[in-house]
Amino acid sequence: MQHLHLRVATPLIILFSPFFGQTAFAQTDPPPPVMHDQEMVEEEKGVTEPAPFVIPKHWKTGKPQAGRKNNKYYGYVLNDSILIPFEYEELDITYSDFMIAKREGMWGAINKRGEAVLPFVYISLINGRKGTLIAARKYHEYGLLSRANDVLVPLEFKQVIHVNDSVLIFNHPYKQVVVEVLNQQEIRAMETFEYEQFAPLGSLYPRFFSAKVKEGETGIVDLNNRVLLPFEYHKIHWQHGNLINFETEQSLQGLVNFQNQMRAPAVYPYLNSTTNPNLFGVRDARGKLGMIDSTGNIVVPLQYYSCWVLENLECIKCKTVQGHYALWNDQGKQLSKEIYEEIHGNKTVPDVLAAQLPDSKKWQILDRQGRILCRELVDDYYFFPLGFKCEKAGLAAIFDLSGRQVTDFVYKNASSSFDTVEAAEKRARALGLPEGTRLICQAINAAGVRVYIDDTGNGHQTTK
Repeated sequence: MQHLHLRVATPLIILFSPFFGQTAFAQTDPPPPVMHDQEMVEEEKGVTEPAPFVIPKHWKTGKPQAGRKNNKYYGYVLNDSILIPFEYEELDITYSDFMIAKREGMWGAINKRGEAVLPFVYISLINGRKGTLIAARKYHEYGLLSRANDVLVPLEFKQVIHVNDSVLIFNHPYKQVVVEVLNQQEIRAMETFEYEQFAPLGSLYPRFFSAKVKEGETGIVDLNNRVLLPFEYHKIHWQHGNLINFETEQSLQGLVNFQNQMRAPAVYPYLNSTTNPNLFGVRDARGKLGMIDSTGNIVVPLQYYSCWVLENLECIKCKTVQGHYALWNDQGKQLSKEIYEEIHGNKTVPDVLAAQLPDSKKWQILDRQGRILCRELVDDYYFFPLGFKCEKAGLAAIFDLSGRQVTDFVYKNASSSFDTVEAAEKRARALGLPEGTRLICQAINAAGVRVYIDDTGNGHQTTK
C-alpha cells in the first residue's frame, strides 16, 4: 500500500461530486417538543417509565430493515429483533459490515453488530472511488482513507476533483496531487502540480483544468500537465467545446479557442454560454443584453433586458425593459416585434411556439419563423409527445407535430396516450386501423365517447 505524506496547514474547503452523498437517510428533524418544569410534572402526574419501543408491523419483512425511532434516530430491525440500536442521526440504507453513520454530530462507520469499525471522529465521511472514503477531521481539510482507517492521502486539502472512476485530484493552493485508486487499500501517485489556483473546466468528469501560475497568469492544462492554452490570461471562467471564456484585468470578457485564436474580443462585462453551442449571451456596460455567435458576430443587438434560447435551439426570445418579448432566430433575423408577454417552446414539438398577448392573455400558436399557425386565439395549450391541443371556451382542437390543425374546437377534453410513435402504431394495429394510421392522442367527443384522434383528424373508438 502506498501513502502520500503531504503537509499543508491552511484551513480549506471541499467541493463534493454530486455522485456521492453522505447517506440515504439525510432528513430534517422535527422541532423539539415544548418542555415543562420536571418537578411540577412529577408532583401532578408522577414519574412513569417510558413506553417500550414497538417495532411497526410494516418493518417486519423477514429481512434487515432500516427505520427511524421517534422520528429522529435510525437503526435496523429484523422482524421482532433490533439488530442495530436506534441511536444514529444518519445511517446507510444498505445493511452490511461497513455502514457509514452519524452519531452526536460526528461521522464514523459500524458493522452488522453495531460495532465501530471507523471511529466517530470525522466531521465529514463519504464514499469515494473503489471503496475508499473521503474524510475530514476539520473543516476544509480533506483526504482519502481506506475502510481500515489507513490514511491514503493526508487530510489537508481544499478540494477533491473526481476525474473518472478511479482518478482523483486533491487540490490546495500551490499543491495538486493526482492519484489513481487501485482498490480499497491502495493508490498510485500519478502527478504533482504546484499551481496557485487550479479548477476543473467543462463536465463533471473534466478533461481540462484552469491553472494559475505563481506569476499570476492563467492557462489551461490537461491531466498530464500538458499546456493546452498558454499562461497569458488574467482569468479563465469556462470552456465550451473549442471555445474558452477569458477575462482581462479590466473585468472584460471574450472568447478564445484552443489554438489561442481570438474569437470574440474582450469588450463585454458579461459573457456566457447557452444551450445552443453557437450562441453566447453578452451584456454591455449599460446593462443591455444581446447575443453573439462563436465568431464574435452580434446575432441579437445589445438592447434587451433578457435573452433566452428556446427549446428548439434556433429561436431566441428577447425581453424589453417594459416586459414584452420579441422573437429572433439564430441567424440574427428578428421574427416578431416586441408585442408578447411570454413565448414558450417545447422540445417535443420543436417547430411550434406559443406566444401570449399581454392584454387579452390569449395565446397565439406560431411556427419557429414567427408565423401564425392557428387561425384563432386560444385560452390554453398543452403539448403531447405526438402533437398538442389548444383550448377555447372549454373545447379542444388537436394539432399534429408540425403545427397543422387537424380538428376544429369540438372535443370536451384531450389527453396524451402515447410516449412514442411505436406505442401509437401498436395501439393502431390493436384497433385494426389501416397501416400508416398515426394516432396523436385520445379525446372525448360531443357525444361523450372517448376516441383516438389521428393526424387526419379522424376519431376512432378506444375499444372495438
